[in-house]
Amino acid sequence: MTILLDKNWQVKIAGLGLSMIGPELPNIFVNDGLINTPGYDDPTYLQTGVITKETDVYSFGVVLFEVLCGREAYDRSLNNKRFLGPLAQAHYQQGTLNQIVDPLLMEQMSQESLKDFSSIAYQCLEKLPAARPTMIEIVQKLENVLRLQQDFEKALALQREALAPKGKQEDKAASYKVKNLEHMKIPLEQIKLATHDFHDDFKIGRGGYGKVYKADLFHFDVQKYSRDNKHQNASVTELLGYQRRKSTVAVKRLDRRYGQGTTEFLQEISVLPYFRHQNLVTLVGFCDEDQERILVYEYASNGSLDDYILRTGSRSNYSWAQHLQICLDAARGLQFLHNGVGEHHRIIHRDIKSSNILLGQNWVGKISDFGLSRIGPANLQATFVMTQVAGTLEYVDPQYNKTGMLTKESDVYSFGVVLFEVLSGRLAYFPRSKDDQEYLPHMAKRCFEENKLNELINTGLKEEFEKRSINFDGKTFPESICIFSAIAYQCLQENRDDRPTMSDIVEELEKALKSQVKGVEALRTSIEAIKFVTHDFSEMMEHEGYVKVYKGALLHSKGHKAVIVKRQDLKVGSYENDFYREIAILYSFSCKNVIPPILGFCEDASQRIVVFEHMVNGSLNEHVKSTSLTWKQRLKICIDIAHGLSYIHSGSNPQYSTHGSIKSSSILLNNDWKAFLSDFIISKGVNTLGYHDQLYATTGLLTQKSDVYSFGVVLCEILSGKLAVEPLKIDQKQPLPGDHEASQVIFLSQWATQCFENKRLDEIIFHDIKDQIDAKSLDIFSTLVYRCLQEQQKDRPTMGEVVKELENAYECQDEWEWEQKLPEDYKKIISMSKFPLAGTSRSKDLYSFLSSGILLQNENLWFSIGINGVKNETVSARLFSFKNVKWRSIKKSRFSKVAKIPDISNLNIRIHIKPQLLTPNITYGAYLVFKFCNRRKVSTQPLYVNLKYKMAGETSNAYFAKWTAGGEWLMAKLFQFCNDNETTDFDLLLESFSIYHNCGNWGVYVEGLEFSAIHSVSTLDKYKENKEPNDEKNVQRLLKHDLYNDYEDIIKRSENNIQNAPKDKLHLLLFNGIVIDRGEKIFSLSKVNGKKCHMLRAKAVIPNASNVKFYNIKPQAQSRCRFDDAVEILSYHEFRIKCDIETRMLSSDTSYACFLVFKLSEKCHGLKCPVKARGLLPYRKQRSNIISFTTPNTMNLNDIKWIPRQRGDGWMEVIVWETNNISDMHNEKFIPMDLKLICFEGTMYGLIICGVEFRPVPYK
Repeated sequence: MTILLDKNWQVKIAGLGLSMIGPELPNIFVNDGLINTPGYDDPTYLQTGVITKETDVYSFGVVLFEVLCGREAYDRSLNNKRFLGPLAQAHYQQGTLNQIVDPLLMEQMSQESLKDFSSIAYQCLEKLPAARPTMIEIVQKLENVLRLQQDFEKALALQREALAPKGKQEDKAASYKVKNLEHMKIPLEQIKLATHDFHDDFKIGRGGYGKVYKADLFHFDVQKYSRDNKHQNASVTELLGYQRRKSTVAVKRLDRRYGQGTTEFLQEISVLPYFRHQNLVTLVGFCDEDQERILVYEYASNGSLDDYILRTGSRSNYSWAQHLQICLDAARGLQFLHNGVGEHHRIIHRDIKSSNILLGQNWVGKISDFGLSRIGPANLQATFVMTQVAGTLEYVDPQYNKTGMLTKESDVYSFGVVLFEVLSGRLAYFPRSKDDQEYLPHMAKRCFEENKLNELINTGLKEEFEKRSINFDGKTFPESICIFSAIAYQCLQENRDDRPTMSDIVEELEKALKSQVKGVEALRTSIEAIKFVTHDFSEMMEHEGYVKVYKGALLHSKGHKAVIVKRQDLKVGSYENDFYREIAILYSFSCKNVIPPILGFCEDASQRIVVFEHMVNGSLNEHVKSTSLTWKQRLKICIDIAHGLSYIHSGSNPQYSTHGSIKSSSILLNNDWKAFLSDFIISKGVNTLGYHDQLYATTGLLTQKSDVYSFGVVLCEILSGKLAVEPLKIDQKQPLPGDHEASQVIFLSQWATQCFENKRLDEIIFHDIKDQIDAKSLDIFSTLVYRCLQEQQKDRPTMGEVVKELENAYECQDEWEWEQKLPEDYKKIISMSKFPLAGTSRSKDLYSFLSSGILLQNENLWFSIGINGVKNETVSARLFSFKNVKWRSIKKSRFSKVAKIPDISNLNIRIHIKPQLLTPNITYGAYLVFKFCNRRKVSTQPLYVNLKYKMAGETSNAYFAKWTAGGEWLMAKLFQFCNDNETTDFDLLLESFSIYHNCGNWGVYVEGLEFSAIHSVSTLDKYKENKEPNDEKNVQRLLKHDLYNDYEDIIKRSENNIQNAPKDKLHLLLFNGIVIDRGEKIFSLSKVNGKKCHMLRAKAVIPNASNVKFYNIKPQAQSRCRFDDAVEILSYHEFRIKCDIETRMLSSDTSYACFLVFKLSEKCHGLKCPVKARGLLPYRKQRSNIISFTTPNTMNLNDIKWIPRQRGDGWMEVIVWETNNISDMHNEKFIPMDLKLICFEGTMYGLIICGVEFRPVPYK
């Protein structure tokens, strides 16, 4: 079907040369072969060759979708669904058609006309021709769509006329606004210079309609102008001459391909300059040269709210109060837009979402991205009729989505979604999980209505509430949470009249924030509760000055939490009126992670008590001498403390801006080795011998530089592995002069200072970690230690300077450690590639670069590194020899071309390879990297491929291949070897893949041969474990006097009346096995551990079917397997094992395996390949396991879970099923087992089964 357009845009059908003319018959058959028009052809026609009128209907439906989507039916840029028809069908069914509709058309269409038009197009593409409409029906429906669109455009024209400025045309108004903003124009040349011509190194993200870059630019000083001209407006001439300043900005380069045109550009520059507010992003400039549309904003240094939510989703490094403040900031910004100022028009934003809320300096929230906003007079009714439901689907108001009617309440709904994102720590467009596709708005409403907020609130906030409250139970949340969740829930009401205004939201969020800030009071607890926690102060840990420290345990929702209780005597320390203020200070420091989380406090007439979370790794002084504490960990601890001390020093209250008790014993470490300061509430300078400076020793005066000196001593402890005060050894020289007891001890600070001044640094360094330290890192650190220990306070650095130097030392150490992980010859290897980055990149980046892999040797070798820098390489198939090959470019291949072999049953690929770059003395595996041409479902299970090949004259089979991490390729292991210093050549001939399990011969792509290091060789372990347990000597140890009483009920089921046998004989009978239940079962005790075992005859577990044959055998008296019949499997590829296992025949608290007892007859020529054992019980999640009836070669061992072994009674056995600890199942009489064993290839013919045995196995 060809559609032409004349000069008046009249449509003409052409291309009738292929048309079929005939009588009114239902079908016309084309016998000369199919005539193919890709993308338009009816699938039924392609399958059958039958042409009907419905064939044309299908093609016309594709044309309709072409018109709607603005793309051709056959589009090579699409990945899997290259035809538009199937793609449009999928989006229509999923309700996501808007994602592929032409954005320019979306801006013009009525929602009703779009809905009807897409419905017609979808019906035309119905799979069954009978379900498609006729062309008469299509014409009628399209005429109705046209009427709907015409009515809509009339209504829209009336609305635009009502909103247009009186006496002015819209284009004139827009032009006037641009002229009024000449002072904000920034030349394109300057922007290109600042962004290096929009280089990706400057790109910091993508906005709704374009890329965003970070740059430093001169621009109109909006902030200063706003301050200087609060009550008057300057002329255009004055503005052009106004001061400009340079600052870091965000440059948004609009992209017309994503729908952002002149209208949206003018929208932004016309809105932001006139709506200035601290919670709206500031537009500082723009550019409209050379077809470029660029907006320049103030730079939001802390990113966007969605990034913040993702960072704080699982673990919160930011307090709930900070979350509330950000939400309140955004609410105030949106309130300002909705209410307007004076004569200014109010704005409906239309795209409120967390990614459009930016976080500036001090985490101030700012509304951004006004490209979709709609402006109206302050006195206009709050309704706009929209041609396109714009915005992000998960945030869009359902009423707006249905009707296209936009109101302020539409923004309120979107803001409610954002509030619940903050509360839950997850973004709206992520489903709950793969198995539970519930999205956030629905989940939030359900949890609120069902009073299950604990299911919604993110774990990081829960952890904060646990840390901040002594009585938190996991279900009762602070008042601020209740206020916050209630207003968020109101925002999501279906009825717009039930939603609050933004002013209401601001008011409620202010209440929530005030409630949370009052959180210190929530920490107050009774002396009785603290006595209960500490067992009436019975476990004192230490006594420092006037403070006693106790251990305790809190009971909370997750069990017990260890706490530290500090009890201060009122003979010294805080006055009564100061204690609460000190608690408030402690609480603020706790929120900033300066000190451990504070959980409670108490005060009475005689004591002051504070409860802290216990730090599980104790204090730093306990680890200073530990060789397991690495240099990098030591640096990280120092940085944590330096940040905390710097924060204390930045305080405005002099009383609390000095710590005064810095020492390694007051530095606490949690389970993640994060460091916290302690002892901030006790009297300053207590028990700090060896840490205080000379000024304090002589005057008792503590300053911030006193803290710096004390911290220098701690740094010295970290470096030397010694404590601040060390006892004098007998063979040591005379002690350095110091304070009292100087003859008995050495003061580290004085000794270290002398070593520094005499250039004996090597004497200071902790010998056991010396080899871990980078020279640059050591130089920076040691220099900093010496500066901190200066006698004159003015010569010591500030804590801000200390932080910078420590971070510099850490970066040097980090760089050095990454460099150690690189191969020794990494520079040479990188120089062989097309991208020689060795001299310009950090070691961490180089390690990542090499881990990802690079092309070498004319792009015929892919090189990468693995664990510990071990080298791997993949040789391209270009270096193989083929008899029948085509070369293809495949997406996500490491090489530009891969080999396509059309016949997988006749590969005929010769590989002669000599590895070049592998690490010596490492065991490597060689893997063929390939994938079948027919696309397969990726699985964690190995895929059966049965690759047959020859190596060194021997034929081998690689039965299984595993998917690579990305799921794009398969890897089949061919051999393994130890890479000694001698270069080894490998010669292989790949013969065939199995065609049975691959659903036909579609061909295969071969990428290459990969040599990958094997870090754990487990094949030998299977052989070691593969021995039947039969410890006769162990039986005597297991004999007990009460065996008969233990197993009386089972013994009575024996036919030989053995209950009267002597005790010794009875015991031996039990260990060798007794026949019970009229010969159906054999019961025994394990000779390894005395646990219960039993066997079932084959006839009892294998259903009587046409694929099996039953026959009698002669039982062996001394054999464990004494059944008189067996089952032989006939020429079928599968059989079933089904039974109910008596739980009283199994020992409790034991894991069991089911062993299939079998033989292979002389007639058996199959079963060389593995077999799949699949569980059939629907309510048990049993994955299929791979077993083998013959011993496989070592290359296949890791893919086969259970391999056979020889029994002492002449039979073979292999595990087919296992269950973990069965103690929970002893309430049931039986455990059901239902399995199907399936051959991958061939049949089970010749497999003879005696029965199954259930024996204990070690729990894994």
